[in-house]
Amino acid sequence: MVCARSKFSKSKKYTFAEVISFIAFSPVIAVVAAFYAAAFIVFVAPRMLVNKIRGKKGVVYM
Repeated sequence: MVCARSKFSKSKKYTFAEVISFIAFSPVIAVVAAFYAAAFIVFVAPRMLVNKIRGKKGVVYM
C-alpha cells in the first residue's frame, strides 16, 4: 500500500508538470482538449436526458 501510494504521488507530480508544460508551450492542445470536452458534453447530455425520461416513465408505469 505504501509503495502504491508513493508511486501514485510521483506519477501525479509528473503529470501535473507535464500538463503545465503542455499548456505553456502549446495552447493549441489546450484549445483542442476544450473543444473535445465540449463535444463530449453535447453528445452525452441528450443521452442522460433520455435515460432520465425513461426512468421517469418506468416509475410512472410501475
